[in-house]
Amino acid sequence: KALVGEWLAELTRRTSADGQDQLPLRKVLWRHRDDVWDLPYGLQCRGRRCDPCAKKGHRNTLLWHAAREDRVRFVAKRRPNATADDGVCGFYA
Repeated sequence: KALVGEWLAELTRRTSADGQDQLPLRKVLWRHRDDVWDLPYGLQCRGRRCDPCAKKGHRNTLLWHAAREDRVRFVAKRRPNATADDGVCGFYA
């Protein structure tokens, strides 16, 4: 809870002009670096070739790291009649 509260406070004070949350999140994660660990393989899905719908062993993907346009393309391939608001596998473009 402390981490999320600090992140929201950073966002309130220092949101970038284009609304990105990456820098405030990185600052908070750095302050909590002794308390935060990497997730095990398979919980994160990263890059253009990532398929967040594929099960990795017995786990489903929890985090999908991809640029928005790549996510939109993925959703369009998976569900041709989908709109930008439609999700796929629990993720939204």
